[in-house]
Amino acid sequence: MSLNRPNPFLSKWAENGKRFDVPDTGADHANGRADIQSGFPDTTMKSVLQGGTPPWGQDHNGILHKITQSIQWTQAGGWPVYDEAFAQRNGGYSKGAIVQQSAGDNIWVAWINLEDGNMVNPAGLDIGKPGAQGGWRRYPVIEETEGATLIYNDRGELKVFTATNTSEKYVSWDAGSDQTGDGTRARPYKTIDKAIRSSPSSGNINIYLRDYDTHYFINFDNALIANQDGVNGHLDKLPGALLTQNDNVTEYPGALLPANTFAGTRNITFLPYTDKYDIDPWSRITTEFFNKIGDTGYTYCLSDQEYQTLGIGRPKVVLLWNYAYNEVDGKFVTKGAAWSGLYGTVNSFSYNFYGIAFSVYKVDQLKAFEYGIVSGFFQNGGGYQFLGCRFDDLNIGNDRTIFGGYTDALTSYTFSKVNYFSGDLAVKGSPIVNNINNLTIYINSETYDWVQTTTGYTLLSNNALAFFQRASIYSGQALATISTPSKRYAYLNPSFEIKSGL
Repeated sequence: MSLNRPNPFLSKWAENGKRFDVPDTGADHANGRADIQSGFPDTTMKSVLQGGTPPWGQDHNGILHKITQSIQWTQAGGWPVYDEAFAQRNGGYSKGAIVQQSAGDNIWVAWINLEDGNMVNPAGLDIGKPGAQGGWRRYPVIEETEGATLIYNDRGELKVFTATNTSEKYVSWDAGSDQTGDGTRARPYKTIDKAIRSSPSSGNINIYLRDYDTHYFINFDNALIANQDGVNGHLDKLPGALLTQNDNVTEYPGALLPANTFAGTRNITFLPYTDKYDIDPWSRITTEFFNKIGDTGYTYCLSDQEYQTLGIGRPKVVLLWNYAYNEVDGKFVTKGAAWSGLYGTVNSFSYNFYGIAFSVYKVDQLKAFEYGIVSGFFQNGGGYQFLGCRFDDLNIGNDRTIFGGYTDALTSYTFSKVNYFSGDLAVKGSPIVNNINNLTIYINSETYDWVQTTTGYTLLSNNALAFFQRASIYSGQALATISTPSKRYAYLNPSFEIKSGL
């Protein structure tokens, strides 16, 4: 005898019929009602002439609906998902069980159980880790062998990651393509977001930005950008329209910028490169610094004039923003602005910037805007490091939060070696740092004249400490600079501090 493939349930039993939602327990047994644990009570198994109660057809329909609903889910390709109540009721999941993640950004992830009685919810586990966690492993199992490992990207694609596939991606806004590029120096991507999504879902990732280009953090989940390479015209439409009730806009205008750039659990480092030479001058100057002072980090601290002499420059990264809208009496009006900023899995991500020049998109228009900005560009919950970077015109007025946001997640900003903030520091600054709870700012306050003497190069002016010592840049909160506190205050555990001399 052979088995024939059954046809799927196109409909669930009693899909359009009368039915009861049969409970797990606690049904009215005296009146013939059924529940899952007891089934139909004894009274339904007696003749009415002998005092019995007829079973309810709605209960029959209800339980058969529940059964065929589960069968239909399986026939449709659905996997079981982890369920807390199920685990508690049945003593956990058995060894070998495979479940799909039940919630979060990674709903496509599946897990295989390695131990009996497992009650750990795999939703909080690291999807990029190859080994066991809480009795679960990624399914199919991610394993390292002979220098290669299987990795998942942010879209759930399984890829072989070998020694020849380094975690290095190249990006050129002017010469790259998200359609035909592969992230190599010869064929770079156009956008940073494409480079991140094409990298392993966790670990250390180096993203090289072409130093003659202006780069933008744009997340391409937005359906408004159908062609990922045709975004230049799209940027011209930012930051949107200033709307009042007199404009009579009754349909949501839509955010012109998509969601923020998401690092996940990655440690992402941005560095410059140039494709104008066979041997990258960045590599040459890095080697030169190493031979003279043993610290290649100073490569990224050179002044812009020194870069020009060497035929290289800083990659420019523009902080993008757009108007946000509220509905008032059925009409949409402009009530705020929002960054297209950076974030990741809380307490599991970091962004590191080497030799980058930051500026704000249409900064004069933002200065003239009446309202503040929601949250920050460099959002809370991770670590940020800036080495040899310059920041242009961040005094943009009216509570323009750039660092931090409205959550208390643990966050750190580290300004290593030399960083420069343009503008007159004697002028009262704009409040650009918000929510300093659980925030630490580490600042290197030295001038490094000895480096200039040793190498012959001129470095950036280092004024990060002077910039962050200005109380006016903090949004509605007190600031304390702590270098060497008195012993009488040793019992204090401050939630905010600036540490200098790193």
